[in-house]
Amino acid sequence: MIASLWSIADYTTALVMMKLYENIYRHRQSKAAALRNAQLWLKDLAAGEVLKLLKAKEEVLEYSERRAREDISPVRRAVSLHDAAAKPFSTPTSGRIPAVRCVMTGRSRYG
Repeated sequence: MIASLWSIADYTTALVMMKLYENIYRHRQSKAAALRNAQLWLKDLAAGEVLKLLKAKEEVLEYSERRAREDISPVRRAVSLHDAAAKPFSTPTSGRIPAVRCVMTGRSRYG
């Protein structure tokens, strides 16, 4: 568990947590050091840097959303072949869906 008495807004918390986990997992810092360094980083963070971070996050989200839509498409196509009242997954083999790529891992999985 990580706790701090430092009171900050939600969006600021998101920035601190992003840096905290980067410090813990990428830079192998202890939790206490990672939190302290994240707080210090935030105090010196310029508005321009925040805008760059937000832009990068938006690009990641857009990519993830695009991949999620691609994952949904084959399922939607296969299910739309059935009557609206049909139960396409009523038996283990009746609802076979083409391979679907996992957004998180990039690996294929099957319905």
